[in-house]
Amino acid sequence: SFDGAITWGGSIQGAGGTNQGDPAAAIGMNGYYYAGQIKNSGQAVAWSDDEGATWTTVQVANAAGGFNDLLDKNHLWIDNSLTSPHNGNLYDAWTAFGGSNDNEIEISYSTDNGQTWIGPVNISSAVNAGSHNQGVNISTGPQGQVYAAWTIYDNWPQDENAIGFARSLDGGQTYEPAYRIIENIRGIRNTETSKNMRVNSFPCMAVDISDGPRSGWIYVVWSNIGVPGENNGPDIDVYMIRSQDGGSTWTSPKRVNQDEMNQGHEHYMPWITCDPASGALSVVFYDDRNVGGSSVEVFCANSYDGGDTWEDFAVSDIAFTPAPIPGLASGYMGDYLGITAQNGYVYPCWTDNRDGFAMTYVSPYKTGAAPAAAIEPYPTDGQQLVLPFTHFAWTDGTIEGDTATQYRFFLGTNNPPNNIINGEFVNDTFFLPPAGTLNGNTPYKWRIRAMNDFGYTDSPVWSFRTAPPADEDFESGDFTKWEWYHEGDSQWTVEEGVTKNGVYAAQSGDITHNQSSSLKLELDVNAFDEINFWVKVSSEEGGDSLTFYIDGLPKESWSGETGWVERTYITGPGPHVFEWKYAKDEQNSEGDDAAWVDFLFFPELVGLTAAAGEDQEICQNETAQMAGQANNYQFVKWYTSGDGTFDDVNILNPVYTHGGQDLMNETVMLSMTAYGELEGDSIMDHMTLTINPLPMQPEMPEGPDYVDTYYTSSSEYTTTEIENVSWVWTLMPEEAGEVVPDANSAIVNWSSEFQGLATITVMAQNDCGDGPVSEELEIIVDNTVGVGEKDEVSVSVRPNPNNGIFTLEFGSPVTSANAYISVMDQNGRERYRIYPEEGQRNATMNISNAGSGTYFLIFKDGERGAVEKVIVR
Repeated sequence: SFDGAITWGGSIQGAGGTNQGDPAAAIGMNGYYYAGQIKNSGQAVAWSDDEGATWTTVQVANAAGGFNDLLDKNHLWIDNSLTSPHNGNLYDAWTAFGGSNDNEIEISYSTDNGQTWIGPVNISSAVNAGSHNQGVNISTGPQGQVYAAWTIYDNWPQDENAIGFARSLDGGQTYEPAYRIIENIRGIRNTETSKNMRVNSFPCMAVDISDGPRSGWIYVVWSNIGVPGENNGPDIDVYMIRSQDGGSTWTSPKRVNQDEMNQGHEHYMPWITCDPASGALSVVFYDDRNVGGSSVEVFCANSYDGGDTWEDFAVSDIAFTPAPIPGLASGYMGDYLGITAQNGYVYPCWTDNRDGFAMTYVSPYKTGAAPAAAIEPYPTDGQQLVLPFTHFAWTDGTIEGDTATQYRFFLGTNNPPNNIINGEFVNDTFFLPPAGTLNGNTPYKWRIRAMNDFGYTDSPVWSFRTAPPADEDFESGDFTKWEWYHEGDSQWTVEEGVTKNGVYAAQSGDITHNQSSSLKLELDVNAFDEINFWVKVSSEEGGDSLTFYIDGLPKESWSGETGWVERTYITGPGPHVFEWKYAKDEQNSEGDDAAWVDFLFFPELVGLTAAAGEDQEICQNETAQMAGQANNYQFVKWYTSGDGTFDDVNILNPVYTHGGQDLMNETVMLSMTAYGELEGDSIMDHMTLTINPLPMQPEMPEGPDYVDTYYTSSSEYTTTEIENVSWVWTLMPEEAGEVVPDANSAIVNWSSEFQGLATITVMAQNDCGDGPVSEELEIIVDNTVGVGEKDEVSVSVRPNPNNGIFTLEFGSPVTSANAYISVMDQNGRERYRIYPEEGQRNATMNISNAGSGTYFLIFKDGERGAVEKVIVR
C-alpha cells in the first residue's frame, strides 16, 4: 500500500516465490523491503529494492537434514533507530527442530541489506527449557541493542510457563547468556480458547526508540489464563511487563485489556508496537467481550504513559467466526497478528474470515497528532548584538497538529545545536538560561522540540550572535577593572543579588535624607560614539532619584520602581566625566532606597597601539635590533615563534639572537604585545626576520693527487656546485704553482721547479661572508727526469700493502753509480734513502719504524726514474 493502507496491490504468490509460511515483513530506512519465511525447511529472506516489483531470495540457514528437521516459528527485524551504530542491520531468528541446537532459539544477522548472513548462533540454551523454546520475537533499542524474547515450554504438552530473554550489545556479534524474565505464567497453547482455531501465547516485544522520556524501555505482551502467578479463572487476558534498564529487571505484569474481569472473556494472540516518534504503545488482539461463543472481534489498546494505564476499543467493524483454513495444518487460521505505528498513525492487521475465507484486514487509526513546529522565535533568526543575558521565547505553530504539552530546548555553537544545552525539558514557551551560559560576540544556534503524547516536531534551527562582552560588568567583584572613583556621602559598592547579568552589579551607597552617593569614571573618547548601560532604581517616586551626568550636565533621572532599564547616549571625542548619582530629598524613603548600574559599554577610547617594526634580514653571524613602537601602554612583551632569545623581552627595542631552528627555517616570526591599563586590554603586532646563512662547506676538491711535472704542466680540480656564491681556491705552498679559479673548478699551472707535497682547498663566499674551508686534497708533485728526455724504468713493490718490510724489483739493472731510492711521507718529508749498486736488479727495504700510512717511493737511475705508492699497515 502506498496511501496509508487505504488501498492495496500485490501478488498472490509469496514474496520471493513459494515458501512454507511464517511470513515476517520489514522495511529499511533505505527503502528496501524484506520478507522472512520458511523455505526448504530452513530459513530464507527475500529482499526488494524496487518497492516489491521484483524480489531476490537468500537462504539464511538450512535445517539439519533429518526427515522432520525444521527451522520454525521465525521472526525478522530491522534496526531502524537513527541513533544506532548498527542502523540497517537485519536479524532473523527461529526455533531449530533437529540438529545440534534441537529445540533451541537460533539467530543470524546481516549487515548488507540481506544479501549475506552471519550465523546462526544458539541464544537460548542458558534458560534450560524442560522441553523446548518457541515463538521468538526480536526488537532493537535506540543504540542498536538487540533483544530476543520467546516462550519456554518446560512440561510439554502443557501450556507456556515462562518467557526467555537474550540480548546483544554489539549489533548481534555476541549475546549474553539468556535468562527467564518471568516464570509461573500460563499460556493457551494446549488449553486453547473456545474458538475454532489453534492459538499460542508467544510473546511480542517492542522497544521505545523515540527521543522521549521513556527511550530505551522494553515492553513484552502475551496472553495468560487468569492473573499471572495464579494462572486460573475463566478469563484469558493480555498482560504486559516492561524493563526500564535494558532487560536487567522487569515490572510485575500489567493487564492491557480494560473490560471487567472474571466474565469469561477471551483476549488472545496480542501484538505490540511502540511509536518511534512519541513512544506511545499500541496493542492489537482478538477479543470476544461483546460477542462470546465462537465469534470474535479485534480490539486495540493504547497507552501514553509507558503502559501504566490503557484505553481499548474495537478496531474491527464486524464480528466473525474463526475457522481453520482448509488444506492447511490442523486448526490453522494464522499464528500471528500484526501492528505498527508512526507519528501517531497506527496500523493494526489481523486474519479475518467474514467472507467465508481467510484474508488480511487492516484498520488504520490515529492516536493523536504531534504538535506543529514552534514559530516566532526570540531572539529572531539571524539577530545580531543579542545581549548575553537574553531570554528565549517562541509560540506554538498554527499548522495542523495537536497542542504541545512540553518542549525541549536545544542551544549550541554546533548544528544541530546541543553542545551547550541538550534538550532541557521546558513546560512553557519561555526559557531563561543560567547566568553565564552565553559569551560575548559569539554566534549561537537554537531550536525547540514541541512534544505531546503523540510525538514531537522540531522547529527550524535559528541563529543569533551575541554582542561583544561588556566593558564593565563588575564580575571582578570590585571596581578595579577601571579607574572608578566616588563622591558624596557614601561610596558605591559591588553587590550580589540584584544584577542585570552575572553575579554582581554596582549599588549606590547607604545614604539618608539630603545626602548623595556618586559613581564616576573619566574616559578619553576617540570619536563620536555611544555609551550604553543598564540601570535599576527602587526609591520614593518623584523624590529620591538616580541621575546620569556627562561632564556635569544631567542627561536623565529615574525614580520609583523601574526594573532594569537600558539607556544609550552619544558623546564626542576628548576627555569626559561620566557620573551616576543617587540623591535623596529631605523626607520619606520607599522600596530598597537604592540604585544599581550594570553591563556598561563605553565609547571608543583613545586606543592602545603596538607596532613590531618592519621586516628585517640579517646574516647567520649577526643579531637583529628590534624597532618596536607603542602608545598608551603599561608594558610590552616580545615573543618568538622559533628558538632564539631576546636580551630583554620587556623593552621596545631588544636585540634578538636567532637559534638553530630559526637558521634551519631561515625565517622566524617575532611578535610584540602591548598591554594597557585595563585587564584584558592588549594588542599584538608581528614582524618577520629572515636569516641568511653563510655558504655551506664545499666538498674536498676532486682531481689528480699525483702529478709528474715532466709530463703534466697543469691539472683541473672541481668541487660541488653551490648557488649564489663566489669561490676562493688556495694552493699551498704557493711555490708549487699558480691557481686559475673558474667558479667551482680551478686550473693549477704547476711549477717545474717544485717537488714534494702540495695541498689545494676551496671556500665559498656570499654577502654574509666566508663559508668553511673544504677539506684539503694532498697532491704529490714530482719531476722524475727534470730537463731532458725521460727513459722510463719499471719498479714493482712486493708485497704491497705490507708491514713496512718489502722488496723492490727493477724492470732492468741499475745503470748509474748515482742511483738512489727515496721514501717520502704525505707531508713531502724524506724518511729513508738507499743507494743500489750498478747492475743490481732488486733491493729490500725496512721502513716499519715509520708507522702505518701511505708513502711514495721515488727511484732515480741517471735520467731514468719511477714513482710507486707504498701502503704500510
